[in-house]
Amino acid sequence: MKMGEIQKAQEIFEMMLSKGDSAKARGHRSLALLYIYQGKYSTAADHLKESILLNKALKSKLSEFRDGMYLATAYQAKGITDHQ
Repeated sequence: MKMGEIQKAQEIFEMMLSKGDSAKARGHRSLALLYIYQGKYSTAADHLKESILLNKALKSKLSEFRDGMYLATAYQAKGITDHQ
């Protein structure tokens, strides 16, 4: 991914945070995946926690589960990079 594309994607995902709860949850998840791609695991985890809370309130079990799996991946990757 080119730097300009990452910046554009980030801007779009950040705009989603000002929308309704469903879009906001997707925005947090999308930002988290972008941060995981960039190796920013702690920031990714923060966004995933927000997405999980929103999906829990929306009773969106599949999205809540998916975000939990992404969160586990971020924690695992953070642990691997912290031990190097």
